[in-house]
Amino acid sequence: MHQTNITPINLILYHNGRELSNEETVGSIGILSGDQVVGKEMEVIEVPDEPVAVERGFGGTALHGRLGMSPESFVDSQL
Repeated sequence: MHQTNITPINLILYHNGRELSNEETVGSIGILSGDQVVGKEMEVIEVPDEPVAVERGFGGTALHGRLGMSPESFVDSQL
């Protein structure tokens, strides 16, 4: 971590080309002399600090319903 500034939580390890799971250990995978272990940095997705405004999908369309009408009255009005 000190040489690359990659935190362990953002690191994916590969042993001889196979991605290792979080549960695997050096002993469980049986690393031998000459085996290759490679670490690659995961892509980090930035999360905004401020809350994101909630938008109503399909608002004002027939897919959302009519304003001021309950779902039951909308169904009845179509008959």
